[in-house]
Amino acid sequence: MKRDAMSWTVRMAGLCLAAVFAISAAAAAKPDAQKLFQEMLKQSLNLKDYTFKFDHKEINPKTKKEDATSCEFWWKTPDYRKLIVHQGQHKGSVVVYNPDKSKTKVFGKQAGVEIPGGMPKDAKMVEPFFKVGWQNDMIALKKSTREGKFALSGEDKVRGRKAWKITVTGAKDEYDKVVIWIDQKDKVLLKHEYYKSGKFDSSTEIYDIKINADLKTDVFKP
Repeated sequence: MKRDAMSWTVRMAGLCLAAVFAISAAAAAKPDAQKLFQEMLKQSLNLKDYTFKFDHKEINPKTKKEDATSCEFWWKTPDYRKLIVHQGQHKGSVVVYNPDKSKTKVFGKQAGVEIPGGMPKDAKMVEPFFKVGWQNDMIALKKSTREGKFALSGEDKVRGRKAWKITVTGAKDEYDKVVIWIDQKDKVLLKHEYYKSGKFDSSTEIYDIKINADLKTDVFKP
């Protein structure tokens, strides 16, 4: 009887230890949301170049309907950039900024028609072009999540890439909720959604990503 009792005690102790280890492993597998966000910010500053496609959706303030745009974007340090609009209001447009060619102008095509002589870099209609890219997304996200509460909402997938999903609420900004998807492998932004007064405002989803692809400057032509 004593041997049986001892065997039972040993087995139970082993089960308890296994449960403790399992709980510890599960806790370790779930990173801190704020730390993940900071890792994503740091990673965005370390990129030499990249290219990706993205789908952007936002509620039009006039029509109250959803506007959708699909684009392809290239970026190389310090700030070579190229954007092609595949779907949306400016479909067929190409915009390029190449500081080797001109530091004050952008070049490209508007709806397939070449812009003769380029366009001033600070032109109003060019502003959205200089807000595209991970570095600019980080500036916007830092502002829209300032002093907010970060919570890990679990794991998810964005176009087949495993991601951590983070929800930020109570920030000192116009948005009452921001949802962020961070790539588990490369720690880059895959998607974000903004909400105002509990309603969807806008989102951007990034895919077909190539990081540090050794892009050449001749890519940045209209």
